[in-house]
Amino acid sequence: MAEISSGRIGSTKASAFGSTAWQMRRARARARRGAAVAPRRLAFACALALLATGACVSSRAPVVSVRAAAPGLAPLAPPSDRAVVVFVQPTKRTYDWAAIYEDDRFVAVVQDRTHAVHETAPGAHRYAVVSEAADFLDAELAGGRVYFVRVEPRMGGVRMRYTLIPIAAGLERWDELPGWLAATHAATPNARALEWVDAHAEGAARLRERYLEKWLGRADRPALAPRDGVAAWPPGAD
Repeated sequence: MAEISSGRIGSTKASAFGSTAWQMRRARARARRGAAVAPRRLAFACALALLATGACVSSRAPVVSVRAAAPGLAPLAPPSDRAVVVFVQPTKRTYDWAAIYEDDRFVAVVQDRTHAVHETAPGAHRYAVVSEAADFLDAELAGGRVYFVRVEPRMGGVRMRYTLIPIAAGLERWDELPGWLAATHAATPNARALEWVDAHAEGAARLRERYLEKWLGRADRPALAPRDGVAAWPPGAD
């Protein structure tokens, strides 16, 4: 009886050990399958976004040409018949980029640690930032003034999404602006960005149309007023 009891106990231990080992092998196999499937799922999601909007693109390669080796914003003092809007994206390591539109016309592109200087006519304009989604900012610009907009990244489904935030004296984060401009490079779109703009014009337009309806329903829509601009940058440079 003692031997039988001992045999049963040993058999139970062996069975439990075998079951545990089998479960571990199964878990490792699932992990390997998951690792293999994840890139395919991401590619599939990107393909769906591309079909729906035409706006899902690879974001790893640079899409801007840095105009200056050293960071920093060159002095600005526009004439009375022109206004300047500076879009700054001071965040690093997002490895993504966004296209900027003025009144449905492409005007600039920003990516990590860059700023884009856009000269335009005074008056009313609506700006849009397009990546995986779209966000907007209304502006009433005065001639001879310089305005600033932060392009704020946030997590999206496949790519980063961006928000346009007006930056002006008396508004939140104005004191941080000099540091952002000192740490970012002035940049212009390179051939890759311009090719994307041409190839995805319809998709970007659909994104703007889709998200504009939602944006117009907000009570706290961001805006730049004529008084939000400065005569020159840095202040006193005029």
